[in-house]
Amino acid sequence: EMECGFRTDPSIPQGKRPDGTPVWFCTCGKFEATSVEAMNRHINEDAPIVKPILLLVFVSGFTYYWTSDWLMVFGAILVIFILSYPINILLDRYYANVKNKKPPMMMTKTIRYTEQHLDFIERHAADYDPEDNEVVRKFQRMMKESNCLFAKKAKVWGSPDWIANLSIEENVHRGLKALRDGLKKGQDIKLDGFVFEIPGEEHGKTIEAFAETVRRVLNAISDNDPQCDHCMDSEIIDRRGWRFVFDDVSIFVTCFGPCYPINHARYAFGDTSTYVLIQPMYSFGFHDVGEDHPWDDDKNTIRQKIRQNFKKAGRMYFVPKPRFYAMAPMIVPPIDIDAPLLQWYLPPHGTPPKPAVHEIQYE
Repeated sequence: EMECGFRTDPSIPQGKRPDGTPVWFCTCGKFEATSVEAMNRHINEDAPIVKPILLLVFVSGFTYYWTSDWLMVFGAILVIFILSYPINILLDRYYANVKNKKPPMMMTKTIRYTEQHLDFIERHAADYDPEDNEVVRKFQRMMKESNCLFAKKAKVWGSPDWIANLSIEENVHRGLKALRDGLKKGQDIKLDGFVFEIPGEEHGKTIEAFAETVRRVLNAISDNDPQCDHCMDSEIIDRRGWRFVFDDVSIFVTCFGPCYPINHARYAFGDTSTYVLIQPMYSFGFHDVGEDHPWDDDKNTIRQKIRQNFKKAGRMYFVPKPRFYAMAPMIVPPIDIDAPLLQWYLPPHGTPPKPAVHEIQYE
């Protein structure tokens, strides 16, 4: 059973009720809340009024034992009810600001690794304009053909120009500083995404080559996460609740490549490059995409209209029926939408294991 937690950034609700009330869904799939505070209480398994029944029983028994006066017991219960609201507010703040952070014993090590990651990102950063470069222009030309309602006007940053004699990982490293800057500014400047281009048809001509390219790109990002989440190394990568994260920002990953035919949602419109689009989850809030109702034609949300657009264009994409599904297998969809999902996140057989975090090229 999946551990409880926020599905995305807590600042972005996953849906709305008919009266407009925002809704957050728990990763356990069994709970929804209308406030971040209520979700925090659920995650931390505490009742809204500080486990009131047990508390009242304890206070009543303790007061009567010492006073044998039922009037005093009533007074104690009244005090508990009066104090329950401010106590609950304090607990909400505690859950939001303290309990969900990394354990204190990990902080020294995490700070040290964070400094190493940041130094690595700075040293390998390319000097370029991520807002206006050839990668952005190429991707925007492709997005003008997309069936997505807001793709044509999406604000996207791009990776630096590709250097042929560098590896995929080394080229990705050159764009990490711009990626981090974009994610930090994204909510203020309404940034919809950051795209990495991997030129060369050999990187995406077959689904196997495409999957391996995507895995290497995302590993290069994850391995250098300043917050040390290293999400690609997670033991639950193939389960519900996992999400791609970089610098404490939850991300939706979409990829396009030459291996996909014209009737596929990931079709690259004749472009021979592979594109990995990093979309911060908060960006969906800019477009009010609405709650998820897979292929329910009676729903009129932006999300449903986009799916219908793809379907009408003959590019219907696979949407699992369960409301809360594993995100990782969806990043590299199979060419045939009815085929089994790919375990693209697993390294090819015989690949040497990755070094421990503190052994990666920092010293």
